[in-house]
Amino acid sequence: MQDTCTQRPSEDVVLNALYSAVSGELHWADVLRTLSAYFDASSAMLKLSDRRQCAHSFFVSSQLSDPVAKAYTDYWWRYDPWAKAAQKNLNFQQSKVARGSDLLTVRELKQTLFYKDFLLRIPAEHLLLSTISDHGSADSLQSPPASFCFMRAPDCVDFSDADVKKLKQLTPHLHRAFKLHWQWRSSQAQLLVFQRSLNGLDFGVLFFDATGRMLSVNTVAKEIIADPEFSQYFLPLPHVMQIGSQLDHLVHATTRGKGGPLNLSGKTQRLLAFALPVAYPGRVVDKRKIARCAVMLMLVDPRKQPGAAIDFMVRSFKLSKAESRILPLLFDNHTPAEMADMLGLKISTIRSQLSSVYAKTGTTRQQELILLLGAAPPIRQADPVVPNRSVH
Repeated sequence: MQDTCTQRPSEDVVLNALYSAVSGELHWADVLRTLSAYFDASSAMLKLSDRRQCAHSFFVSSQLSDPVAKAYTDYWWRYDPWAKAAQKNLNFQQSKVARGSDLLTVRELKQTLFYKDFLLRIPAEHLLLSTISDHGSADSLQSPPASFCFMRAPDCVDFSDADVKKLKQLTPHLHRAFKLHWQWRSSQAQLLVFQRSLNGLDFGVLFFDATGRMLSVNTVAKEIIADPEFSQYFLPLPHVMQIGSQLDHLVHATTRGKGGPLNLSGKTQRLLAFALPVAYPGRVVDKRKIARCAVMLMLVDPRKQPGAAIDFMVRSFKLSKAESRILPLLFDNHTPAEMADMLGLKISTIRSQLSSVYAKTGTTRQQELILLLGAAPPIRQADPVVPNRSVH
């Protein structure tokens, strides 16, 4: 037998490749190639199994032809004697490392059809296995059951005790990087759903981080930003706002927990902007400086009945069913007495519900709430966000 004589990368190179792949899908092929060289393996695969355990799929493989990989995925995984022995010996538990020759002898392996009809096609005879996630672990909710498999050809020496020791030392990093990668994949999927939901709204929505940097913008907001009518407030994406404009002051004031409404006047049109702190400031840092918060900025065209905006405000401010019933009536500028008559309630009940709505939305009177909802009637000037600056 002969030993493979490839140049093995250092552990630092392996770790750099591993953690560089956390936020990238295509980098895992490079990770597997680097790991193959590190363990002097002829071929390797990062193998996933679904939660029903009725099918296996490759996440990525190294030095395996597509037909061979497909043959394992479609058929041979059911008859893998290494996998069966590992399950029997509890070597498929998270963070377990196993050597193929410790699971069953080479003689036993060679007597199987799996060896004769499949492994010789790779070719492979020696295995080094690390289970980084299993079906029963708490982490399986965040990442699928998976294992790294490193193989050597029949004319190579078996993996040594030193190889097993190195893989045991490396396995916590394999587990951590893979878990972080699947968390990244999950967050990307959630962001996609979130963005599609925002694009379905009939008013503009922008999100900013605590420094005022834009994180997300929906389709309607993009159209508003590109409209020359409001060039005094907006810059082309990704810069968003004119520095020093009232809208810029509003967003930055909201990062300090001081959100509110703003009437934006264009050449022939107007918009209603409302900034809401997404997470209110926390503790005082040094008796003066307060931790900042992210911002949600809504842009509503007052010429349109903001049905989605009302629904969005109900959910954002967690208004009760009773409180949400009076919002359309507020939009139509009805008085509390008219609301009581229309809903068949006492005026004291209406006033109590209005007080609750004002408290939850941070407003103090009906006209401010109408401004917040994007009402069509003439709107009184809101209290300026920045001292000594008027609102147009």
